[in-house]
Amino acid sequence: MTKLTNTNEEEAGEKTGHRALKLFVYPFEVIVSPFKAFKKIAQNLTVKGFALVVILIIAASIGEQFVYASKIFISILGWQPISPKLHIYPDAYVYVTTFGNYTFNSSQPLSINYTLIDKTPLTEYSVFLVNTTETLTSANPLVSTNTNDTFYQATVDLNQSASKVGNFTLTAIFYPDSRPKFSVLLSKTDEWNLGNLGNFTINWFIRSPYTFLANHTTAIDVASKATLSLLETNAKRAELGNTESVNNWRFSILNDWSDYGNATIHGGNHTLLTYSGTWLDVVFDVNDPEIDPTTVGVTYSSLVSIGFFGDYLLFGAFQTGLTIFLSWLIYAGALYLIVKMFSEERKEEKSKNESEEESEKRSITGITWLPFFLLVGYAFSVAIIRSAVSAVLFSTLPEINFQLATQAEVTFGDKVNAIWGPSLMFQVGAYFDLLVDIWFAMLGAIAVHASREISWAKAVMVSVIAYFIYFTLRLFMGFW
Repeated sequence: MTKLTNTNEEEAGEKTGHRALKLFVYPFEVIVSPFKAFKKIAQNLTVKGFALVVILIIAASIGEQFVYASKIFISILGWQPISPKLHIYPDAYVYVTTFGNYTFNSSQPLSINYTLIDKTPLTEYSVFLVNTTETLTSANPLVSTNTNDTFYQATVDLNQSASKVGNFTLTAIFYPDSRPKFSVLLSKTDEWNLGNLGNFTINWFIRSPYTFLANHTTAIDVASKATLSLLETNAKRAELGNTESVNNWRFSILNDWSDYGNATIHGGNHTLLTYSGTWLDVVFDVNDPEIDPTTVGVTYSSLVSIGFFGDYLLFGAFQTGLTIFLSWLIYAGALYLIVKMFSEERKEEKSKNESEEESEKRSITGITWLPFFLLVGYAFSVAIIRSAVSAVLFSTLPEINFQLATQAEVTFGDKVNAIWGPSLMFQVGAYFDLLVDIWFAMLGAIAVHASREISWAKAVMVSVIAYFIYFTLRLFMGFW
């Protein structure tokens, strides 16, 4: 008796395991051999089977999103926010901040040296100068007595020969978790006009170990310019990195004046004061006495390597599941209603000798909607292949750097199109999506044919009409 019981239990376990394996294999059979698969599935319809299809689609989608996220690098702080701290030395004022260390030389208080917190050099020297038709010299540097952990201000006299023609003031404000803001102000004296100085510009000279200037998806090698040369007009920022390929940068130095407006950038080999080497010369508007730029280091990290990816992945999985569920309801519902209409017409044309009971068995109106919906749900198995192929294609595409906070005028979609759009693999992906849509509609036709005794011509017609309704509604609702 005991052996019989054990045998029955083993047989039941084997059947359960075999049934679970079939449910797992069905979605892949639909992809490989849909005609046979839909006939077998129609005889073994379960809610668990359709739920497994959805789970497999979500899993494939997660894999696709992982590969996609590994190609996207976004700008982050790179350090935990800290309160700014001023350290005063005999020859310098040093601000230790979240974004790095900003050093102002006591003898040249309008110049800035900038490093990371770990002392990695970013800006070896930057200084603001007033450019006119005559040579101006600075004198009497004075640091404000109000200078503290978050505020720095220094002023120098501007002299033409022995005459003071103006004051030039640099102000810096530091924050725990926001980029520091600098402002430079020129205040003229009456001697300015007497000296016939005329028009002027404020120039921001920058010397950095990073000598490649970002220019859309590529970079200009500033060090290759023999003299200061025009590099860009109507610019809002100058981002410098260490290679010609911008998307290979994992760190850069960003000089930004987008709050101010536009400026013209020159760059190349130049000697300024006593420093020779590669310089950027940012020239602001003529006769504009005040500017407010900023200088920060930018760290690029992939979505996969930062904490944001967990939320991104969770949201992506939820969105995929919801999209599949809504798509299933819309497409299967459209199929059901159209097949029902065809079945009503077919019932009117049936032979007079056929009994009403026999007709009811052959009509879609004679069965409940759920089995039909479950069967059609297997057509979405093609989404597994869509995600798998997309993941492979994404893996071949170049990486993308994107600054979340400073490229508001350049949307992420624009940058993706600029970098990935010309790629053969990206274009192949677009055509493959079209192929998948056609494949999906064909699977719908096969599911309709397998569910009832309906001709192939009508099954295809029903599927195409239902897909058109589904496609229109998904565009209107804004989901895949």
